[in-house]
Amino acid sequence: MKTYITLLIITISISLQAQKINQKKVHCVEAKIGLPEYPIDKTTLPEIISSFGNNYEQVPNRYFINGKVKEGYEKNPPLLEIKYKTLGVSFYYFGGDSTQIIKAVRLSKPFKVKTKTNIILGKSKLGDVLKLYDNNTKISISATDNDHTVANINRYNMTSTGISFSSKMANHSKDNFPYKYEELENLIIDEIYISNINYLNRILLD
Repeated sequence: MKTYITLLIITISISLQAQKINQKKVHCVEAKIGLPEYPIDKTTLPEIISSFGNNYEQVPNRYFINGKVKEGYEKNPPLLEIKYKTLGVSFYYFGGDSTQIIKAVRLSKPFKVKTKTNIILGKSKLGDVLKLYDNNTKISISATDNDHTVANINRYNMTSTGISFSSKMANHSKDNFPYKYEELENLIIDEIYISNINYLNRILLD
């Protein structure tokens, strides 16, 4: 009985932590800031866990192995991710940084998000984003394998825009790109990524 009560208390405690985040609310995010209540470059990992709870996954960094940076990537500190899969939110911070300052945030469904420019996650299209930028902004395509083909906007200029948008391309492989640009413009945005540093392009988006 004591064990059951202890587990119940722990469960309630975690639930109360998670309740600080209103999952029904549409959260307005900003480029180079992220969630205004938890701005990147200012909010710490403990503050995130205090608000979002302990139900997260620590995602290993592929350039940080057994406590050491992979050969060839010594100039880049390891970027670590905690992923709230059920919420649709990931936060990133540099390994070895004692401050544990959050450097980036990735948002996906079911998290309800819109930008200050009224781009809505899960509803707006990549074409809607293009209208916000100059004519030099294009949709790029990345494919790590046949199961992971993604259309992106702002992937390579994060330091200037501070925000990128992407859409997974179902039914397309790296050997079968759609060449009709209007197809890409009609893709629904399923991920918004916010940061200030180009380093993240290499680590997270290649």
